[in-house]
Amino acid sequence: MNYRLIAVFFFVVLFLNSCLPPVYREGRESVLPDLAPPTDYNPIFITDIKDVNSHNITEPKLVISSIDVKNSDKIRLNVHFFDQNKYFMTGATQAEWLKKWCKGTIITNGIEVPIEKMTIRESSIKDRKPIALALVMDHSGSMGEDRAYESQDAAIDLIKSMKSGDAMALIKYDNVVSLESPLTASPSLLLSNLKRNGLEGFGGMTAVNDAIMTAIDEISKADPSMQRVVMVFTDGQENASKSSVAEVVQRAKDKNVIICAIDYGYGINKGYMEQFSKGTGGMYHHIYQKNEFKLAFDDLYKRFEYFYIVEFEQPDYGDHQVILTMCLPNNEIRDTISFNNLPDIGFINLLNVYFDTDKSTIKSESSKAIKKVAAMMKLYPGMRIELRGHTDANNRTGDPNYNLKLSQSRADAVKQTLVKEGIGDNRIIAVGFGESRPVAENDTPEGRANNRRTEFIILSK
Repeated sequence: MNYRLIAVFFFVVLFLNSCLPPVYREGRESVLPDLAPPTDYNPIFITDIKDVNSHNITEPKLVISSIDVKNSDKIRLNVHFFDQNKYFMTGATQAEWLKKWCKGTIITNGIEVPIEKMTIRESSIKDRKPIALALVMDHSGSMGEDRAYESQDAAIDLIKSMKSGDAMALIKYDNVVSLESPLTASPSLLLSNLKRNGLEGFGGMTAVNDAIMTAIDEISKADPSMQRVVMVFTDGQENASKSSVAEVVQRAKDKNVIICAIDYGYGINKGYMEQFSKGTGGMYHHIYQKNEFKLAFDDLYKRFEYFYIVEFEQPDYGDHQVILTMCLPNNEIRDTISFNNLPDIGFINLLNVYFDTDKSTIKSESSKAIKKVAAMMKLYPGMRIELRGHTDANNRTGDPNYNLKLSQSRADAVKQTLVKEGIGDNRIIAVGFGESRPVAENDTPEGRANNRRTEFIILSK
């Protein structure tokens, strides 16, 4: 037997399946074969939960699962700490363990800067909001019957593991998107709506973008207090949607939705699904074996319950890498994640500017926030922004327009400070809204403090 020839044949098949899209025949995709995963493939799925103080850890691993840059003050990392058995290790912020989170570094334009103020805490019940989850399942022709059944069985297991208070919607798609079960908190209703029938009624092309759009719209019906999550997988390449990646990501951001994406096998468009997870602060898996649908679904669901929160001050706007390191007795473990914290066009950003009471005199502690905006605008010479001033509802004068005038005066003061920093006057619009756009009730000190704010919106880049 010519083993070399067999090896060459296998390599060619592997290469073709990793580089070429599925074959299309009369609007349907051919089934992609199951191939062995790469030799270095070693996915991490949470298999159990253990306490660091009562468990022997021999091969620890640190994973930055997601990053949230939306808060104007803080970057937030959701981090997972695993042992050799892929157990999630709890208790790693207690006593001596807290000291082992020894270093954080930000790299910007090749320059490394240590993170000086970094807080680490383990998630608690208040961090785990009830979840409104849309499970979006690829049923295009390339999936084939076996993988379709496997993903449906994984969906059944996920439904059975639902936490009380969570809700779920089920969506199947090929080139047509089908809402198999609307959002509901009833596992029995979900199980009755889910059809375990392979590719029956499906088997066409792949409209993953449109499917995610449908999922976003469905879970947007959930109570605003719930965390909105789309969990979507595909084994192929987008070839049938009307919506673009940019439109999907923007819709998700507008609706406060996190997208967790899963790629399957070798027939995928590398990096495509990661755009959804990176763009919305979600998590990503690339799996190769059909029995891993259950593992991936279960893992992503659990990662919203078990995690460590690492927070640090927002750096200047732009492209960055953060390296997080744990110093353990026998070695150091670390993970790296890239991010861009430049706000999107049209997104409302809080600007941490403070004023003397009933005046438009900017306090000195506001300097850092204003210089940060100035640095951003210098980095993007074509950028134009709108500054927005707001007040609370208090008005001790007899002038009904007092708060409107005060907010305009404050917005103008911030604008003039930016002009002094070298930003052209014509690049900044300053608008005062007075008390007309509250974000909280005005009958508490906390609510009034939230309403007294300055914001900026990027109009163009």
